[in-house]
Amino acid sequence: MPGVGAASPSVAVPDEFAGHLLHPLVRRVDGSTLTSLVLRTHCAELSPRSGIPSSLVVTSDPLPCTTSGKVDRRRIGSP
Repeated sequence: MPGVGAASPSVAVPDEFAGHLLHPLVRRVDGSTLTSLVLRTHCAELSPRSGIPSSLVVTSDPLPCTTSGKVDRRRIGSP
């Protein structure tokens, strides 16, 4: 999707009722106006409702990476 620079599959956030909720983390490219609403709308056009996360975290900050180049989910804080 235009405007997406990188993505992390999910960040687990503790939840009182569900145990943990998963929040996909997306980095937008510089100058992009991408928002979580735009991204969820785009996902809704391509996936069934059950495949769309209830929340997405969109950031302009670089995602922390491991030395092998993978997103380091341990270094990502809670959304």
